[in-house]
This record gives sequence, structure tokens and C-alpha cells, in this order.
Amino acid sequence: MDRKQVVRFIVLLVIVFALFYILNETWWFIRQHAYDKQIRFVATRYGVSPYLVKAVVWRESKFSRLAVGKAGEVGLMQVTSGAAKEWAESEHRPAPGQKELFKARTNLEAGAWYLSRALERWKECDDPVPFALAEYNAGRSNVLKWRAKLSSPKDSKEFIANIGIASTRRYVQDVRAIEKKLERRGRL
Repeated sequence: MDRKQVVRFIVLLVIVFALFYILNETWWFIRQHAYDKQIRFVATRYGVSPYLVKAVVWRESKFSRLAVGKAGEVGLMQVTSGAAKEWAESEHRPAPGQKELFKARTNLEAGAWYLSRALERWKECDDPVPFALAEYNAGRSNVLKWRAKLSSPKDSKEFIANIGIASTRRYVQDVRAIEKKLERRGRL
């Protein structure tokens, strides 16, 4: 190869990588905002911050409504069949099957309801969000167990530091960081 061919090859590579980067960023932007209207709706309906709901969706499924977790949780908010059944009973409707839980609206409603219920459960704490997120990720019984060991059971910072499952502690921290990032942007 002579010098001109090498330069052309490098320019071609730069163009290909630039196109790939632009397409990837465009795809991610579209995917990240595809459910904003539905997120705002369910957040309003269940009295939860839309930034918190979107942060959970981001962390749970990276905005893939077809995501399936290791324990059988599905959809945008990785809702379990048990949580979906509880949501359906509270809404006086039949429990959705797994196929219906892959629908964005159903999944977002069930997940936002579950999050709302957890936030209500921990409302007496200085910041109920970490308690609710830990419950969303690891279950109420674990939160009760970790909280019982605290010198100040309503202190969210002490609670986070004493979450007994490292992946749940990371989950709570990740969701809070994403939520704050979304809030700084100021629009959803």
C-alpha cells in the first residue's frame, strides 16, 4: 500500500466509526425516551417521581420492554408475577399473564404501583426512597431485617451503609445516581 491508500483507508475507518457512533447515540436517545409519556402517566397516577420511575426502568432493563431477569422478572421494570398479582388485586382486575407484563403500560403500572406502596410503607423515614428501592430489589423481609440492626432505624444513610446484600446496596446507589442525573436535566 502506498501512502495515499493508507490515508484513504484511515479516513474511511474514521467515517465508518463516526457513522456507527452517531447511529448508536441516536438509537440510545430514542430508546431512552420512548416511554417518557407513559412513565409520566403512571408516576402521576401512583404519586411517584417520574424521575425515580425512569431511573428504575433504566437500571432494571435499560429500556428493553422484553427484558427477562434471572428470577423470572420481566419487562421494563422487571416485575415479578407475584408483584403483578398484588397490583392487579389492588386495581380489582385479573392478574396479568407474562405476555401482558411485556406490554410497557402494564409493566410500568405494576412497577410504579409497587414502588408507590413501598414508598408509603417507609414514609416515616428521613428519606423513604432508599428503603423503597431496597424493598423493590431485595424484598420487604430483607429491609426489615437490615433496619432492625440500625441504631437509628429511620436514618437512610445508616440504612444504605448497612444493606446486607452488596448488589442491593449498589442497586440503591445506582438508581439514586440515575434519578439525580435525570432531575438535573430537568425534563422527562
